[in-house]
Amino acid sequence: MSNPEALYVICPHNIGDFLINGGFCSALRKRKQKKFCVLIARKAMEKLGITFVDVRETVYISTEDMGNIQLYIIASSRYETDRYIYGHFKLQGEDFIWDEERCFFDRYRCNVFHLPPDTPLLAPLVLELSLREKEQLHGKFRLNSRKTVILAPYANSTEQLLSEEEWQELALLLRQRGFVVYTNIVGDKEAVIPGTMPLQVSFRELHYLADKVCCVVGQRSGLFDFLLFTPAKIICLLSPDRWHDKLETNYPRRNIFTLYYGIFYVPYLEEYRAKHNIPAHQIVNMNFPHVNPDEVYYERRELFAAILSIMQELS
Repeated sequence: MSNPEALYVICPHNIGDFLINGGFCSALRKRKQKKFCVLIARKAMEKLGITFVDVRETVYISTEDMGNIQLYIIASSRYETDRYIYGHFKLQGEDFIWDEERCFFDRYRCNVFHLPPDTPLLAPLVLELSLREKEQLHGKFRLNSRKTVILAPYANSTEQLLSEEEWQELALLLRQRGFVVYTNIVGDKEAVIPGTMPLQVSFRELHYLADKVCCVVGQRSGLFDFLLFTPAKIICLLSPDRWHDKLETNYPRRNIFTLYYGIFYVPYLEEYRAKHNIPAHQIVNMNFPHVNPDEVYYERRELFAAILSIMQELS
């Protein structure tokens, strides 16, 4: 970090955090009165092939090296200096320090970067595909803005809300209604949902494909943070305790639909029902902060019906 004209922004985590760090670099540069930013990220982010406004260079380092940087910053409590900003939350014991009443992006604005709440999160800069690359995509995939659906079932930072069998059932319901269904996969460890076709593309390619399909349906992950900056129509599944990750709250725009799925809370509801002798036909809901109880689905069939209803509207 030898250049006094640069602000070094250290992004220690995954895709969603990388996009947030990069998207706020321009505002951070101005706040720190620097000429440009240098983004420091884990090697895994290099394959995304994106950059950001006011970022002159992105330096990619190993997970081990990033871990050592994190250990130093946390141990020294030097989260920000004149030269660098650590792009994640401060720790108090084992807990992050953040405003629990704010959505996730606002927590970054206020608790990490100390920016005004109305600071815009700038879109990543994505190099446009060549004509040949576009033609290759159209030759490889069955693209239809009304009938092609991409399932995105995998998330690294949260528990899986649907099992593979449930994703398979949803895919079948979509195919029965005439949709062409793909599974978005990354690397060799993510499996294609049975009954669907594989979609393994770069972020540059996904950026182009975003408005060439009817919708992307999946669990909240860093992929959806990227899709926020595209014309993609999104149906995002989210556990109600993670209301702060709701896409519409963090980045308001049209054609985003969040469906809360409370499957993990069903055993507690059944226990409560039995304890208080509540008939099975009577609806019992849980209360969650910032979530309308009527918007939480507890049964798979009801959730799938909601998804299919939105799909019908979009197609």
